[in-house]
Amino acid sequence: MSWPRAAAFTLIELLIVTALLAVLLRLALPAFRAQFVRVQRTAAQVQLLALSAQLERWHATHDSYVGCTLASGQDQSPVASATPVYRISLSTPAGGGYTLRATPVAGGSNAGDGFLELTQSGERSWDADNSGSIDRDVERGWPAR
Repeated sequence: MSWPRAAAFTLIELLIVTALLAVLLRLALPAFRAQFVRVQRTAAQVQLLALSAQLERWHATHDSYVGCTLASGQDQSPVASATPVYRISLSTPAGGGYTLRATPVAGGSNAGDGFLELTQSGERSWDADNSGSIDRDVERGWPAR
């Protein structure tokens, strides 16, 4: 007497599918992480541009950038997040103008990605090599989104 064969997967079939999924995940994960870093960098760029507009409104009414500060929660990106990815700072030198800088938080998802800067003249810079300084000949502008 023979038993009817039940419709089920064998152990070998399950192992093959598991191995294929592991290979696909291993290939896809770095691309996902790179995209996530780009999205977070773009969010910081948008935050810098929004703050720049606020600084220009301040300048229009006070005829100076001196005395302008970042409101609570605006000193990070994402704004008012429990886990910020970038810290944003504002410097207003005595000679006039301003520089906004978004620096990746140490240990965060974008750590090692280099800081972003935006000046009152609209000059955008990205420390792409994460050297801690901007090489004006090479690191001018922000990366394409």
